Amino acid sequence: MTTPEVTVDSGSKSGCIPLERISGIADGIVASDFETAHFSLCSTCTELLHAIKGDNEFLAEVKGAAPIRRSLVPADAIDDGPVPGYKLLGELHRGGQGVVYRAEQLATRRSCAVKQMLGGGLATGRARRRFEREVELVAKMRHPGVVTLYESGIARDGEPFFAMELVAGERFDTYVRMSMLSDRQLIELFRSVVDAVAYAHRRGVIHRDLKPGNVLVDTDGNPRVLDFGLARPMENSAAGMLEGFGGAGGETVAGEFLGTFAYAAPEQLRGDPDLIDSRIDVYALGVMLYESLCGCKPFVSAANVAELLLQRLEAKPKRPSEIRASIDRDLDVITLKLLDPDPDRRYGTADELRDELDRYLQGKPIIAREDSVAYVVWKNVRRHKVVSSGAGILLATIVGASIALSIAYANTETALGKAQRSLNSLKNSMTSVDPELGRGSSELGVNDFLTLVTEQVNVELGDDPELLSGILVTLGLVHLGFDKAEGAREAIERAHQIRFHAYARGEVTGVELAEAEFALARLRFN
Repeated sequence: MTTPEVTVDSGSKSGCIPLERISGIADGIVASDFETAHFSLCSTCTELLHAIKGDNEFLAEVKGAAPIRRSLVPADAIDDGPVPGYKLLGELHRGGQGVVYRAEQLATRRSCAVKQMLGGGLATGRARRRFEREVELVAKMRHPGVVTLYESGIARDGEPFFAMELVAGERFDTYVRMSMLSDRQLIELFRSVVDAVAYAHRRGVIHRDLKPGNVLVDTDGNPRVLDFGLARPMENSAAGMLEGFGGAGGETVAGEFLGTFAYAAPEQLRGDPDLIDSRIDVYALGVMLYESLCGCKPFVSAANVAELLLQRLEAKPKRPSEIRASIDRDLDVITLKLLDPDPDRRYGTADELRDELDRYLQGKPIIAREDSVAYVVWKNVRRHKVVSSGAGILLATIVGASIALSIAYANTETALGKAQRSLNSLKNSMTSVDPELGRGSSELGVNDFLTLVTEQVNVELGDDPELLSGILVTLGLVHLGFDKAEGAREAIERAHQIRFHAYARGEVTGVELAEAEFALARLRFN
């Protein structure tokens, strides 16, 4: 790879940035505000910067293809060995890109942790940039809830390292389990974690991998957030604005998933870097809170990968109080807001969450509110609108909406049985029009597909008007979501008629009638 032939003077005549300075920025030097502004206006300097960065990446990849150099530490301590100025006392943790050692700083005799970049074939250019970014981002932070970075440098094998505070303590989940905390004590502890994350957000840093293993509670009961290896700057922060102009790099590639699946927000799982902001950290905090309150993960095991992904992308978990009855309503609402699959309905930042927890701890009314029935019915369908007309995608869309609706209103054993029957019926109806199984074709359009499913549902549930009306409401709203007004009208009007007469006979509740009336209103005013 070669750089373009661009003439760059000292800056005194053309005002361009000197070549040696551009090279330094490409190597990781932070650009000044003036330089950042200049890059945004000068295509010549920008092209040169990207060309130099490209050369650097190429050289890093070539270096990465060399034989792997071992950077392991013998069982006995090494005095001023692989990392200058530090005695490595034993390995604490090893990952795919780095290893953390318990260490002693020789000059001060201070206990610390040293994280070293693994060399050779494991050190790709992108891995190296992420490691450098971790150093850059953590070095800016000074907060009692965030692990402190002491210094960084180059180890004897040529790979980067940094020394940081050594936290003696337990993982967050282990500490919670062993301490037998009351709900109030748990929220006070959790609030401290949130405060540390809020500080990072204010500094323009998204953690991207919050989980119990990355939060240690020290011997004094104070939580510390660590491991910013996947962190990235926010788009509107000073560091984020330099994303294309040098700095440590560490970008996310479209389609790439970074993080830990169990704690990842739905938008992380979609692999679109444009969707990533502070709300993914808010979601991860929600998973941690749910686990701490309930003693289990918010989502149950799925039968297959497709079901698992659908569950994670679209569904909300059970209320915590359904798992442990002593959990109060406000904690239900706060936790479910954190875990909303729609990022726009979560707390926007950890600051907002911390303020909500303060209101809860002070006995004040919380701001979050439970979703209305009308919202649940409409949102669970409308948000699934997609461009593709493929029957397979549409099938997943409707099943996902129906699962959510079935679970949302299944509060008794009888209701659970009805919900299961309605779900099974809908699945059977869709199977009957699955082109892979014989009815319909691979080119079946949305309108035809929905029409066939609606017809089959009428057959499947004709003996149970109550269940039939619920599924018809769902299908009607799906029709409407895909701008199929005629199909929507037929399904929703029939559902409303069934529920209107059933309500007059005392067979359904006012809430169930209201659901149908809401759908009818959406139909008339859409």
